[in-house]
Amino acid sequence: MTRRGSILLVSSTSRYGVINRFSEELALGFRAHGYHTYLAQPHQVGAESLLKEAIASGPEFIFSFNAKALSLQIDGEPLHDYLRVPSLSFILDDPFEVQGLGDGAEALTLLVPDPRLAHLVQGSVKTLYHGGCGPIAAAPVNSRPIDLLFAASYHPPERIKEQWRELPSEMWAVMEEVTSLAKAGDERPLAELWAERRLGDSLQWLISERRALSLLEGYIRHERRARLLRHLTKAGLIATLVGVGWEAHPDAAAHHLLGSRSISETIDLYRRAKVALHLNPAYSSGSHERPLTAMLQGAALIAERSDFLSHHFVEGGELVTFKAADLALVPDLVSLFLTNTERCETIACAGQKAAARGHTWAVRANEILQIQLHSFHF
Repeated sequence: MTRRGSILLVSSTSRYGVINRFSEELALGFRAHGYHTYLAQPHQVGAESLLKEAIASGPEFIFSFNAKALSLQIDGEPLHDYLRVPSLSFILDDPFEVQGLGDGAEALTLLVPDPRLAHLVQGSVKTLYHGGCGPIAAAPVNSRPIDLLFAASYHPPERIKEQWRELPSEMWAVMEEVTSLAKAGDERPLAELWAERRLGDSLQWLISERRALSLLEGYIRHERRARLLRHLTKAGLIATLVGVGWEAHPDAAAHHLLGSRSISETIDLYRRAKVALHLNPAYSSGSHERPLTAMLQGAALIAERSDFLSHHFVEGGELVTFKAADLALVPDLVSLFLTNTERCETIACAGQKAAARGHTWAVRANEILQIQLHSFHF
C-alpha cells in the first residue's frame, strides 16, 4: 500500500453513537487507501492535542459530519482558513440544516444524501450516499430469532401537529395541503412541495419557514410509522421495535418494545433478524444508513421505494419495496418472507452481497477521495 498524506476527519456527538460509528468506519476506509487519518471529536478529552498533531502533519483536506468543522477555531480563525486546505462536510441529520450554515458554507464542499437537496444551498454541493455499517454477518436467515425488526423512533403525530399552532396562521393551510399530498403518495421532497405553495417572502414567513418544514416532516414521518404499526397489528404480525416512544402507540402491547439502543446494539439486532422494515425519512430520492446496514447484516429488506434503492438494487432479487401510498400491503410482503424461508434467504444473501459491494463506508471513503481529487486536483 502506498503511503499518502494525511486527512483530518472531524466527528461530532450524536444520539446512540451513530456519527462516531460512521466516522470510525470512514477512517478505516481512508487508511486502507494509505492516508494517515486523524479522527477528532470537538470537546472530547485530548481533542486539542490531537488537532495540533493533525495540523502539524499538514492534512490534505478536512472531512466533517454536519459541518462540525465550522465550529472549530485555531488562534481565532476557522480551522479550514487556518490550514488553507479544502474542507468537505456531509449533511446527514437534518435535510434543512444546510439552510442554517450561513456564510461559513462558502468555504465548504457540501455533500448531501439526496441530490434533490442541492437547491437548498449556495456554492459547491455534491451527492454522497450513506454507507451501511458492519462487520458483515453470516448467520442464515432461518436460524435467526427475530422475525421482524423495525428500527425507528416514534412520537404521537397529533402532538407534533399541535405545535403547528405556534407558526403563523397562513402557514397552516399550506401544511395541511402538503400533508395530504404526501399521504396520497406524492414522492417529491417536502421542500419542493412547500416551495410550490409558498405564499410570500415576508420576514415573518421566512423566519418561520425552516421550523414549519421540520414540523411538517416530523408529522408525516411519525404519522406513517403509526399507520404501519396499525397495519401490522391488524394482520396479527408481531414486530420488534427499536427506538424511543413506541409505548405511546395504541397498539404497543401487541409488539416487542426494546426502547432506545446504541448503533452497535442495533447492528447486532439486525444480525439476528430475518426481515427488516424501513420507511424513508424526508429525502425520498436519497439514502439512509439503516436499510444498508440491515442488508449488510443479512436481513431480508422490505423498504419504502426510493430513487436510490431502485437505482442501486434489484427489485425482487436483492430487496422488496413498496410505494409510500401502499402501507396496507406491507403485512402481506412480510408474511410472504416469513412463510417462504427459501425466498427470504435468497433475497437476504443477494442484498447482502450488493450492499457489501457498493454501499459500505469503505466504499464511500473512496468516493470522497474521488470528489476531492476532481474538485481540488490534489
